[in-house]
Amino acid sequence: MDERRWLFLLPVLVCLAGLWHVHIIDRGMPQSHSDLMPRWVGIRAAFRGEDPYTPGVLRDIQTAYYGRPLTPADERRVDPQGFFYPAYTAIVLGPLALLPWNVARLAFLAVAPPLLVAGLWLCIRALKSASHLAWIATAFTLASWPAIWGLRQQQPTLLTAAFVFLAYFLIVRDNDIPAGALLAASTIKPQLVAPLILWLFLWSVLQRRYKLLVSFTCAMTALLIPTEILIPHWFPHWIHSLTSYQAVGNNALPLVFVMGSVPGLLATVVLVSVSVYVLWRLRFADVQSLHFGVAFSLVLAAALCVTPIKLAIIYNQMLLVPAAVLLFCWKPVGYHANVARCLAIGLFVWGSLAVPLAVIAENILGPSDFWDALSFHNILLPVVSTVALLVQYWDVLQATPSAQPDEFATAMV
Repeated sequence: MDERRWLFLLPVLVCLAGLWHVHIIDRGMPQSHSDLMPRWVGIRAAFRGEDPYTPGVLRDIQTAYYGRPLTPADERRVDPQGFFYPAYTAIVLGPLALLPWNVARLAFLAVAPPLLVAGLWLCIRALKSASHLAWIATAFTLASWPAIWGLRQQQPTLLTAAFVFLAYFLIVRDNDIPAGALLAASTIKPQLVAPLILWLFLWSVLQRRYKLLVSFTCAMTALLIPTEILIPHWFPHWIHSLTSYQAVGNNALPLVFVMGSVPGLLATVVLVSVSVYVLWRLRFADVQSLHFGVAFSLVLAAALCVTPIKLAIIYNQMLLVPAAVLLFCWKPVGYHANVARCLAIGLFVWGSLAVPLAVIAENILGPSDFWDALSFHNILLPVVSTVALLVQYWDVLQATPSAQPDEFATAMV
């Protein structure tokens, strides 16, 4: 019983450290610096009949965010902001845009955490051999720095993660109609969920789960038709805005960020190729089997490996929760799988320890940019998590060459 109390006390302490760390960072960061702000301004402009991708709306967003429009010199140093989401975000987040800004921020903080708790708990409960970790894994996840930073930024990624986790639970329970609708809503962050949706499309066809396909298609249609009426011909404008953002931003793929352009790009291609091969082998996964959860975890982790990042975008790592849970549950088959698993777990643990370490250093030595940035330096976590999943799968195949994907379950505790 004492051990259980400590298990629940530890995430509380980590969470308090994270909240204090946010307080330190907030001293030099205005409250208007919120990732919800550009979406809120852009959606309100769309409701007034304006195109949210125009330079005029961009100036409005920058004025609300920075206090003034940015100059070309500014854009070389800071994020240009802007409405870089697909236009149907106006339908998904429309209710928030109808509220005054301070009320909209509070409404997001009132809605996002309960959705995330429900999604996390149900998703982990649905993962085979991991259901006993549901509450403690949910507690540690909510106390983690990606979750706390995402809430501070009012980042829509948290809603995307909640939608995806809830959709996984519903698919496992054969409730494909609401699952398809949630997957459609999650595409407000298409770079994070597109690989998952493509794999689920293939899996649904092979499993004859046509309700999932029809539900997703109908939900996307219900989003796209009113969006086209509200913002005619928005798609090319959105693509152009993304191109402009990539031209001035400091984003890079995780391995490119660490290894440089050519080596990082080549390593990413190899990693993605192996992931695609494994996901292809898992295309016949039975929804009630463990390896369906493995495929789900792998595709989310691999998606982060091909998503451009910078230090502040650590909140995307919320999508690594299923991979983290499976890695903690594993009984490695071979030496390489054990090394990869330990390295991945080490990075997950570092993500939790970095924040208390920064808080202690801030209080002893005073706030500094170094301590502020320490908790964001976990860029390789998606890559290492993906490699750990792949190495375990490969070791299982090597140990049992004639095994089908179902044999993957034997590597779990």
